[in-house]
Amino acid sequence: MKKILITLCIISSTMAAYAQQDILYTQYLVSALGYNPAYTGSREALSSMFLYRYQWVNIDGAPRTFTLNLHSPLGDRNLSLGLAINYDKVGVVTRTDITGSVAYKINLDRSKLNFGLGIGGRNFNAKWTDVTANAPNGSIDPSFSQDYNKWVPNFSAGIYWWNSRFSLGFSIPMLTTYKLSSEATGSSESVTERHYYLSGSYLFDMNETWQFKPSALVKLTSRAPAQLDLTASFIYDNKLRLGGTLRNLENVSAIIQYFTANNWNFGYSYDYYFNDLRNYNAGSHEIFIGIDLPVGRSLVQSPRYF
Repeated sequence: MKKILITLCIISSTMAAYAQQDILYTQYLVSALGYNPAYTGSREALSSMFLYRYQWVNIDGAPRTFTLNLHSPLGDRNLSLGLAINYDKVGVVTRTDITGSVAYKINLDRSKLNFGLGIGGRNFNAKWTDVTANAPNGSIDPSFSQDYNKWVPNFSAGIYWWNSRFSLGFSIPMLTTYKLSSEATGSSESVTERHYYLSGSYLFDMNETWQFKPSALVKLTSRAPAQLDLTASFIYDNKLRLGGTLRNLENVSAIIQYFTANNWNFGYSYDYYFNDLRNYNAGSHEIFIGIDLPVGRSLVQSPRYF
């Protein structure tokens, strides 16, 4: 039987009861397909990306996230298809999202505009019987006496406006809301909350070798504080990106990304916390690997920074 820190179970239950926060990413630009279906096909290549996040290192049962994104234009057409798979585990609670997406591109004068829709399913699984949770009289707490497993449908929508210099997106990753019973949360019935994402970035030339790219992500949901990520990146010789992110004045992140000549790119980030969690964990790690391949007669614009 796994021994999971009870406080983590309480934390995850509280999150479910008050606001079902979506998955957290430090490298939110490269993982945009996970929260905005309109990002589908915007790299104008057969694009794939795998990301792994280990949050709050050294805390038993801390969040771990696995993400796989695949998307591509349909030849020379303005339609694109994509697939996003997210798996998030916190203690004995897991959430799996599988979303297929379609986007339609409109070519503007000096930019492009995507409209995207996503359809899929979300699985919420809680293995409460793996938790050692005894009531004061020595009996098993009824809240942890049975496991919980539920699939629900999911629909998402978004827009994405971009060219080689800037990107701006707005999305709602989950249009539907649903209730989780007490067996899911280990406490009381809760309702998932709809989230709203707004992202943007711009690329400035500093000289022949260096470029500067600021970006931001705003995440809004009811009954929870807004999340704001502010990122500043410096790109050297189209090969190396070095940057940092400040999130809600609570943690800071260091980011490094490397681009190869054959359209591979690799990234790593480390999060350090200013809040009380800093006394109990060794930060958070996030790594990813991605590749862009030509589709039809198109040429891959290498590298792509968003």
